[in-house]
Formats: sequence, structure tokens, C-alpha cells
Amino acid sequence: IVAAGGIVLFSSATLPDSVINLIKYECELLSLDGDYIIDLPVPNVKKEVEIKYVNKPIEEAECEKGSIIFVNTIDRARRVYERCNGKSDVKILHSLMRKKDRDSVVGSLLNTSTVLIATQAAEVGIDYDFEKVITEVAPIDSLIQRFGRVRKSEIEAEVYEIENSLPYDDDVVNR
Repeated sequence: IVAAGGIVLFSSATLPDSVINLIKYECELLSLDGDYIIDLPVPNVKKEVEIKYVNKPIEEAECEKGSIIFVNTIDRARRVYERCNGKSDVKILHSLMRKKDRDSVVGSLLNTSTVLIATQAAEVGIDYDFEKVITEVAPIDSLIQRFGRVRKSEIEAEVYEIENSLPYDDDVVNR
């Protein structure tokens, strides 16, 4: 596309160095006169995550007010929701919900005492005002996305063990 004179735009909060280096390398190869334009500003964002690994299933996590609980499957989301419901203001968000219901949940998250139980459906696009991230083990890019959903520069996170890696590949999760 670039060789044909087109413009290519990459937009990601987590563009890895390997991709940036590949883009620079390809731009150098395509440049006839050695000059190329590449503007990849690095955002000045600092986020510190204090991670505690918990060797228990997520079903045993506390339903703490102001927490977002990420689970890897809808089935576990429903089980955690059933256990937490009634202990505080609890909402659930997953991909099988009707759009109207998902929008209603997202719109109600202004209350910082809410507990949100969510699948990958909440990993991208929206930042939340939660105090704590509670999550199952997942591939590192998913964990980074989950931690990144909290608007604070310093967050506390608990990462819980999983009985199986579904929907992810075991090798990817283990690495």
C-alpha cells in the first residue's frame, strides 16, 4: 500500500517494539532516496501495577466494591456473578448480551462502588474508574489490556489460577 503511494495508519495503545521496528525496516526498504516519514510518538503514560498471584480459582475471589473481575469464559462469568450478586452492586458484561443490555451496563458504571464481572468484551475501548483489577491468568497481551482498562496510574491487581486455558491456547497462557 505504501509503495503504491497509500497511507497506512496503525493505532494501538500497545504496539510492540517488534512491530515498530518492522515498520521502520519496511519503510527504509521502500524509500528510494533513503528518506522516509514515520511518526510513531511514544505516549508519556506511566502505569504501575502491583500484581498479586493467587493460587485459587477466580470463583473464590472477593467481590470487593470498586473492582473489575475479568474471567476468560462466559460460563465462569455467570458463576462469579451468581456468587457475588446481592453482596454489593454487581454488573455482568459479556459478548452474548444484547447490545441494549451491554450499553445499559456500561452506562451504569459511573457508580464507583460497582463490581463489574466481565469477559474479553470489556478488554478494549472503555476505561473504567475501578480501584482494583481481579483477573484470571490469560495471555500477556490480554492482561495488559485488562490492567489498562483502569484509569488510574497506580493499580492493584490479583491474578487467579485457572482450571483450563480456554478459550486461549495452553502454551500461550503458560508463557
